[in-house]
Amino acid sequence: MKLMKLTFVLTLVALAVASIAFAQHGHHGGEAVTVKGEVIDTACYMKHPESAVGEDHRECALMCTRKGIAMSVLDAEGNLFLMVPDHSDEKAYDQLKEWAADQVEVTGTMTEQGGLKALIVASAKKLSD
Repeated sequence: MKLMKLTFVLTLVALAVASIAFAQHGHHGGEAVTVKGEVIDTACYMKHPESAVGEDHRECALMCTRKGIAMSVLDAEGNLFLMVPDHSDEKAYDQLKEWAADQVEVTGTMTEQGGLKALIVASAKKLSD
């Protein structure tokens, strides 16, 4: 009987610790925000930011995002937001891949880990044609 009680208490403690850890890591627990800017492929932008934006870089950006290279949204103030798929519904994230070099509005959950700001994508719409 004592062993059963001890097992029960240890299970409760483990669940409590797991819940606290989950909450502290910010998974879907961040602030809901909307970001507007250009969809860029992060790899090219980090290597050569002066030429990795706009219409002249569209084909390269499309190729990179379709390959699965990380994409970001670069806002008008020069802030970069990494786009992260919501594993429960990746449709909006997948659509962003086709909008490389386009102006978009993305809504989702903002999270920051190790100084990197990311948006867990919930919805997205293209602003330019």
